[in-house]
Amino acid sequence: MFNTTLNILQTVQAPVPDTQTYIQRLEQEKAEKLRGDKGDNRSFFAKYWIYIVPLVIFLMISSATNPETQGASGGR
Repeated sequence: MFNTTLNILQTVQAPVPDTQTYIQRLEQEKAEKLRGDKGDNRSFFAKYWIYIVPLVIFLMISSATNPETQGASGGR
């Protein structure tokens, strides 16, 4: 007497990445960069505010800590 169990597993295809669309998008971005279509139209302060604000704060703090240098030159 034989007891036989048969399990059948069907392989499922994994999703395939859409490489053609990705490559087309990369080529399109490269072409736009070469043409210069995506120029940065922000103002000077909008671009560099992160550098300007700490400099202004540093200058304000340094001038507040040395008040004797401001009054010494005006005594003549």
